[in-house]
Amino acid sequence: MPLPRPTPRVVVAMAMVAAVLGRIPSLQWPLRPDEAGFLLVARGWHPEPDSMFGTYWVDRPPPIIALFKLSDWIGGPYFIRVIAALAAALFVLAAAGTARRLGEYAGARDADRIGAWVAVATAALTSHAAIDSVAAKGEILGLPVVMASCWFATTAPVRRSGGQAAAAGALATLAIGLKQNLFGGPGLRRRPAGGGAGDLAPWTAATSAGSRPRPSPVP
Repeated sequence: MPLPRPTPRVVVAMAMVAAVLGRIPSLQWPLRPDEAGFLLVARGWHPEPDSMFGTYWVDRPPPIIALFKLSDWIGGPYFIRVIAALAAALFVLAAAGTARRLGEYAGARDADRIGAWVAVATAALTSHAAIDSVAAKGEILGLPVVMASCWFATTAPVRRSGGQAAAAGALATLAIGLKQNLFGGPGLRRRPAGGGAGDLAPWTAATSAGSRPRPSPVP
């Protein structure tokens, strides 16, 4: 007898599990330069009048440093990768929900199946090289927030929910705090890639009286 076809909800759940399992092997890999740099800044975070983060500086917004600090406090340096795995699952769920809602707007016959197919595609996307299937970087931490914002934004008009509309705006703003180039639009150009350990710099002493401390790259 042929096996019964799984329901769209089951497909979405399986895609979420696959997205998490795809990142589990990363728990055995050493921290990458970006992760180690963010963790170093988070552990030494002590704001000063002329430095947002204190002794060390990294060209990232405070929310992602705060997330690394919280993650380190909860489960140590590698717990951020557990958070990244959960973020991948949230990315899949939010993408499926958004696609289903848009399918309903378009009058599709089976919007649930559309959401299920999008969930499968999104699960595959979480292992793309641009997102990095090993390191917990701004992309995998920020994209689920963007997609959740889209989900709330497409659901709020249907339910006439001011709370969901506010949540959509708050999440969209938070996403910029996790990865700056998640904010885009006409006339905005993406900064070339190349950040990493070189973005991290300690504040060195002034070389002459009256001069301000300037960062120097960590070798």
